[in-house]
Amino acid sequence: MGSLLAPSTRMKRAAYAGLVLLGLSAWNEALALAAVPLLAVPSVYYIYKLAFLLRDRLFWRVRNRILASFVFVGIVPIGIVGFIGLIVVWFLVGAMGTLFTERQFESTIDRLDHIALRVQLELDDREVGALGAQTARPTPLERPRVTPEKGDPALAETVNRAMQENQDLPHLALSIFEQKDSTIALAYSSAPHPVVRELPGWAAERHFEGLVIDDSTGYFRAISDIRTGDRHFYVLVSTPLSQAYAHDFWKRSGVYLYPTVSRRFHRDERGVHAEDLHVLKDPLTTLDLIGSQEARRLDPSMEIGALLLPWASISMATRWAEGPEGPGPDRGESGVFRATVSWEETGGPRSSPLVLRMSIDPVRIVRNSLSGGYDVSDLLLSLLIFLCAVLAAVELVSLAIGAVISRRITSAVHDLSQGTQAIRSGRFDFRVPAHHHDQLGELANSFNTMAASIQALLVEVGDKQRMEAELQMARDVQAQFFPSVIPRVGRLALTGTCVPARVVSGDCYDFLLHGDERLDIVVSDISGKGMSAALLTASLQSALRLQVAVETVEAQPGRLVRMVGHLNQHLCRNTAPEKFATLFIGSYDSKASTLLYCCAGHNPPYLLQDGRLSQLGMGGCPVGLIPEVQYEEATVSIGGGDLFVIYTDGITEAQNLAGELFGEERLERVILDCSGLGCEEVQSQILEAVRDFSLGVEQADDQTLVVGKIV
Repeated sequence: MGSLLAPSTRMKRAAYAGLVLLGLSAWNEALALAAVPLLAVPSVYYIYKLAFLLRDRLFWRVRNRILASFVFVGIVPIGIVGFIGLIVVWFLVGAMGTLFTERQFESTIDRLDHIALRVQLELDDREVGALGAQTARPTPLERPRVTPEKGDPALAETVNRAMQENQDLPHLALSIFEQKDSTIALAYSSAPHPVVRELPGWAAERHFEGLVIDDSTGYFRAISDIRTGDRHFYVLVSTPLSQAYAHDFWKRSGVYLYPTVSRRFHRDERGVHAEDLHVLKDPLTTLDLIGSQEARRLDPSMEIGALLLPWASISMATRWAEGPEGPGPDRGESGVFRATVSWEETGGPRSSPLVLRMSIDPVRIVRNSLSGGYDVSDLLLSLLIFLCAVLAAVELVSLAIGAVISRRITSAVHDLSQGTQAIRSGRFDFRVPAHHHDQLGELANSFNTMAASIQALLVEVGDKQRMEAELQMARDVQAQFFPSVIPRVGRLALTGTCVPARVVSGDCYDFLLHGDERLDIVVSDISGKGMSAALLTASLQSALRLQVAVETVEAQPGRLVRMVGHLNQHLCRNTAPEKFATLFIGSYDSKASTLLYCCAGHNPPYLLQDGRLSQLGMGGCPVGLIPEVQYEEATVSIGGGDLFVIYTDGITEAQNLAGELFGEERLERVILDCSGLGCEEVQSQILEAVRDFSLGVEQADDQTLVVGKIV
């Protein structure tokens, strides 16, 4: 670690000098300027070295390089297209949210103005009707004074009817003011505690409809005046911009509003600026209009906090205490009230910009917009074109990077291909150039090492040939275990053969002679193939010959059962559990002309008598599996012309090119066709039929065949 930090190179010394000057700049700021180039150059250098180090570490494996190619060529463009798509969707959803909000505000304001005009007309009609019914009109001094405490029944009836007709408007308030002399007083109100008890001075000068800010709260209000006779009324219709209003708008459009307004303004040479933005208060709950728990409890389906897109829009709201500037309301092309910001001598504007923060549910708003339309602004179109251009540039860069990486991979593969061609032609001195310190370079070095090791591989081939020679010697030794001379007992003629699938065999057959009248015929098949099966065969054959040597020569009942049982115990004790053997042992008695046999899990031999085939299957399970199993033996009489065939599963399980087995049926047909032939001819016919059937297929198992016939 100390050697790494030691200033042993010029870059390290420059970096340390820059750090020292940077530390001294606390006393002299001019030293900081001198430290910048001393630190910038080493920084660029070490970033460059780090980039190369990371490149070598990350791209050493060919797989990483291929993955990087796919990332730069495929994934990056797809990701950019997806990102642009999300931005476009965001802008479109925001535009629809702004449009829906403007239409909602316009609809609310127009409806309030309509209510005010309806009340105005009804008051006018009631006054005209009253004049026609009276013969003498009272003077203004004879009229009762209308006050909020006492009220006028005609006013109350008109207001109540208007309230009943517009119950769907949340927290609608309708107030009627009367002007007497120079005083405007509240005559009647639908609210027990009206928010507006006095009209501002500007309200008596004009017809008004729009969005207003009154004591940090938002309202939709419309004012209309009427003269009936000598009485002058003002109708004020108002509904608050409350959580209930925002929640109702959310359910119908999928847009939830969080209106904010500025408390202070200041002016400089660049224009008027708003400061201290704050959230409007709900006049009903005194809480911020911010989607609180109270708003959620109004309707659980509101699901604030789900997949909502943020957006913002700006509208204008009139300050209630000051009123709009100019001769009348300024309404934009969309129909929503828009009051331009004017700067009075008092230092403040009469209208305030209302920032409408929104949470938009894209699914709801798209569903609600199917019946309407909207225009895409030039700014959105320009932004989309710019993003597409950036996408095209990134795609070109990605293709260039992918081409460079692919070129390095293909060049290395080309060099390796030339190397393989040279080795195949015998040019073992050919070497593949290793240009890079990565996995491809390591592969080239490995190829060169392989070429240098071919001579050693040739030596190994010689060792393999010597091993094959030793296996051939083992086969010759195993051949000594097979009978070299076939004995002749009475009229029984015998022949036997074993065709191993490999160099040595796991099958065996043997003829054990007992005097001049009895002969034991043994055929066994050891599980598995190769050297291990051959060794186990030798062990089994040795144990069998030992059993025959200690057994009495006379034929006694149960002799074969005892022999097979002893062999079973021998294999269970001295071999692995997965090793076993099938065994057939038959004892021919020439004097009695009988064959005593025991078939221990072996393929049942065939006995041909008088043109009919039967199987010799009495016995039990294979030896070497179950230590305490009981075996059985049986005796059959055989006479002149009778033929028996003992075989292993390599005969019946031989396969052809179609994957079919030779099977017992084909073997039975061959035996029946050879009923008049001698033992050697029968054996030759069976082996020839098996070879013809499996022509072109490698022999998979040892094939052993013993044929006996009474002549």
